[in-house]
Amino acid sequence: MPILRCLRSAPQVSVRQARGTDSVAANPDRPRSRFFVWSAVVMLVVIALGFGKSFFLRPAFNEKPLPLYLLLHGVTMTVW
Repeated sequence: MPILRCLRSAPQVSVRQARGTDSVAANPDRPRSRFFVWSAVVMLVVIALGFGKSFFLRPAFNEKPLPLYLLLHGVTMTVW
């Protein structure tokens, strides 16, 4: 029977491979995972330093208040 012969010669796949649990994404200790975490941290620091005086710490520097549309824009982009 050709069908049974084909099934017998099929490569064996483990349950972990079938579920995808031994894939690259399942291992959180990989260097690539750490790269994305550190990229996010660096981006947060750059944003905080870049917009600190003009947006986040604006009241501490006695600057005039931002118009409502700029305040909403800043809050929206920060949350996003």
